[in-house]
Amino acid sequence: NITTDNSSGNSVTLVGTTTNGANISIDTNNTSNDGAISIAAFSSSNNNLVLDSGGADINLSGAAFNLGSGSLTTTGDINLAANVSITATGGITINDKIDADDASSNDRTLTLNSGTGSTMTFSDAIGGTEALAGLTITQSNGATFGSTVNAGTITLTDTQDGSDILFNGNVTATTFTTAAQGYDLALTGSSNTFTNAVTFQNTGTLTLGNASNDAFTFNGGLTENTSGTVTLAGSIDSSNDVISFGAITLAAATTLDTNASSTT
Repeated sequence: NITTDNSSGNSVTLVGTTTNGANISIDTNNTSNDGAISIAAFSSSNNNLVLDSGGADINLSGAAFNLGSGSLTTTGDINLAANVSITATGGITINDKIDADDASSNDRTLTLNSGTGSTMTFSDAIGGTEALAGLTITQSNGATFGSTVNAGTITLTDTQDGSDILFNGNVTATTFTTAAQGYDLALTGSSNTFTNAVTFQNTGTLTLGNASNDAFTFNGGLTENTSGTVTLAGSIDSSNDVISFGAITLAAATTLDTNASSTT
């Protein structure tokens, strides 16, 4: 384990690929002078990694963080300085923000895999200050996004059948892609915007909104092609594009509006 204090250099930098042969904790969270944690990459291992930088950043500059069956827990805002892929099938818990390092380029992607037996939890905003180019869930036993998510492309490749992918905050995406897999999907933020056409094709349940003042704008239109229960609440709009649902259940007052400018 690595711990800094107020009288030390504070920051910790790991250059190159690190393999943790045992559980590792890096703590630069001090009563003052919190230090940044900068990590290039982690190679395949089966141990836990805990990072706590307090009010300083955690900088991830390598492409692969593979903890095998270990878990990842972070406290401190994460800065993506590369396209990052995280595999931790013991679970992923991110307590603070995640941002790209350069919003003008919008060129950082984050790919996440917590395996079929563990969940991933994100308590704070993703891309709230510096939008991500892409966010992908390749596998999980459930994923919870507790705050806003802003990414160019959001891809939900797979999650265990019957497990939930929950977007509790506002979602902004150019492209939002689901797969024909058995996960349940819920988006319940108060203001959500999607640029391109969205087809919901997960074979579990789909929930859009949980209150009458929730708002969804699908600027390319929306097609629902799920096989589970579909629950709607709030306003669901497009910009003169098709909105298509099968059987639905209303959880609250709901308005569907294509804002059509013609009848064709």
